[in-house]
Amino acid sequence: MKLPFLEHTVVALDVREDCIRWVELNRLGNRLSYGGHGQVNIGGLTGLQEAIPQIKDLVTAEAYQVCCSIDDILVDLDIEEMPYFEEPEEVQEWVRGRTQEYASQHEQPVTLASHVVEVGEDHRRCLFQLISQDKLDEYIKVLEEQEMHPVLVTTGVTEAGYAMIYQEEFVGWQAATLAGNKNARLCTYDGGLIYNAFEVSQPGELGKMEEADSYLRTEEVSLELPQHSIPLYTKVDAGTELTARMERPVEPITPLKSKLGSRELTPEYALACGIAIKAFFPTLDGINFAPDTTQEKGKQWEQKKETVRTGVLLFPPVFVILLLLFAIEGYLDVNLTESGQVLDQLSDKIELVNEKTEAVNAATASYRQVRQLVEKRRNAAQVFELVSSEIPSSVWLENMTIRHSSGNSYSLTLSGVATQEPLVADFMGALEQRQEIAIVELQSSRKAQLEEVLGESATGRQAVNQFQLRVEVSY
Repeated sequence: MKLPFLEHTVVALDVREDCIRWVELNRLGNRLSYGGHGQVNIGGLTGLQEAIPQIKDLVTAEAYQVCCSIDDILVDLDIEEMPYFEEPEEVQEWVRGRTQEYASQHEQPVTLASHVVEVGEDHRRCLFQLISQDKLDEYIKVLEEQEMHPVLVTTGVTEAGYAMIYQEEFVGWQAATLAGNKNARLCTYDGGLIYNAFEVSQPGELGKMEEADSYLRTEEVSLELPQHSIPLYTKVDAGTELTARMERPVEPITPLKSKLGSRELTPEYALACGIAIKAFFPTLDGINFAPDTTQEKGKQWEQKKETVRTGVLLFPPVFVILLLLFAIEGYLDVNLTESGQVLDQLSDKIELVNEKTEAVNAATASYRQVRQLVEKRRNAAQVFELVSSEIPSSVWLENMTIRHSSGNSYSLTLSGVATQEPLVADFMGALEQRQEIAIVELQSSRKAQLEEVLGESATGRQAVNQFQLRVEVSY
């Protein structure tokens, strides 16, 4: 059973010209579970209007958020090398200027979104996606007429790779995906985050693979990597000819491998899974074309459904409790009358009882003070054991502060370092699943060089993430 307001569901729609694929996923902390998936063999704007009622009947959750990719709205895709800027404000100012320049080049109403890629300490790229505002409005209108308000709308350029961010071999280094709806696109990722994107225009499956291999060899030269070292994950099947003509490791895209257990999905559902992952973790990149008002409606719709569902779940036990209280009240009325008569007979002994009560209270107070001291020390030891049992192998703590809040509640401040950004999310998710944990909050996160953290003892220039968490623990 889905836990109200704790377990969230996303239904991702992959809208294509010839079909619509959908995937339903649930997330509780860092745990994903499978809800369902399917395909409707009609596509585009008209197909979406006809398919939504059918998809809604197949979705198992009552409350969920909708997100979708629409390849048809994409007008242009470009990646630019950025000048060097020291201040974040300068970076944003450059992006705003280039956004205005792109928009002014088109007569039709367009919307542009961007995502800055940190290639190196002094090197950045910016991914620009330009879409047709008129087409987007048409799709949004169709969705909202069916009471579906998408919190995320993408063009599907980069999201196929996000379906594999739980695979260590994909996020551990450089990797690439070759996928696409109308047009094949090659995307490269560094640590699971988008790094570069290319249009692949060669005809035929083998031609696409060879063009992708050429792009990757160029990337390997620019990154000073060994040739054929970037693995390629693809939905394209080039047959046996590929093995003889390419030395690069080629694997099929396996959506959410190891997360869905026996519910393995084919590579055709990679994009839908990637969109769902991006909805769960919106900071993967900044590309979202859903209007702000539509996003707000989508969130409110989910919360309203969750509230109604919670009320339905709680009504039977509350009704039973009220009946028990009513029965107890009648029983107490009779016994209170009898107790009053007994107290009248014992009134001459009340003073003696009060003296004894004061002595007992004094002894109880002393006992509680000693017990609180013992409990605090024992709970502090449990806190150390809890944190050490859940911390991933590639995350280490620099500092941990424990402050007693009230009763059996403690406030922890954890400062540490992770070799990769997703490991911080894994650590937070592992803590959230412990029943002793009330709150896990990310207070800060920044990229740093390993030598900043370890000082002169560090070798090389490895990028790490410094973070600080606030954790509330109750026993």
